[in-house]
Amino acid sequence: MNSGEARVNVGVIFYSRTNKVKPTFYDIHDYRYDILDILDEIQCGTLKRCGSGVRYHVLSACGNEDRRRSYLFRFGDIWYLSEYDNGIPDIQTRYSGFNYSGRKIIDVRYDNPYKASVDVEAIFNMSGRVKPIAFWWEDGTFYDIDFVGVGERAASLKAGIIGQRYPIRVRGRETFLFRDDDLWFMERKGNHRILDVHGREVV
Repeated sequence: MNSGEARVNVGVIFYSRTNKVKPTFYDIHDYRYDILDILDEIQCGTLKRCGSGVRYHVLSACGNEDRRRSYLFRFGDIWYLSEYDNGIPDIQTRYSGFNYSGRKIIDVRYDNPYKASVDVEAIFNMSGRVKPIAFWWEDGTFYDIDFVGVGERAASLKAGIIGQRYPIRVRGRETFLFRDDDLWFMERKGNHRILDVHGREVV
């Protein structure tokens, strides 16, 4: 792959209860690179992109190929890859900020008996569309998402949130997944069960 800057599809895990974002792979030119390690994470910009984003310095590999170090830049919901050229980044940072790995823990306004913070696995495509593909419920149970509809801005009256609401299907039942920036939530009953679109328990 030639060095340079390019938009990429990126797989991400959102750790909503600790407000962490971890890229896990990126796709470029029909090749998938698994991210083996995140070497650092800082808030910064680039000479080519306006505004401030987050730069991830990652160690990745494609199959049995040699490991490579790269920069992944996140600007909103768009991700860019900047390859190294002979060990030197081919684009320079316009400015650097604080170490961005220490995000804030969810504050007390999210302590709501009807709001369940969930960790979500999602994919960002090159146009900036976010597609959740799985989530971990509060007890650690992993659920694949069988179907995802188009996200739209909506409110959850039970959970007290306005954000992106995704209609999803899990184990044959329809429910909603909410995104508030990088935090993801679902509605629940007081007994910590997932609710479907009719207010019935999914599991």
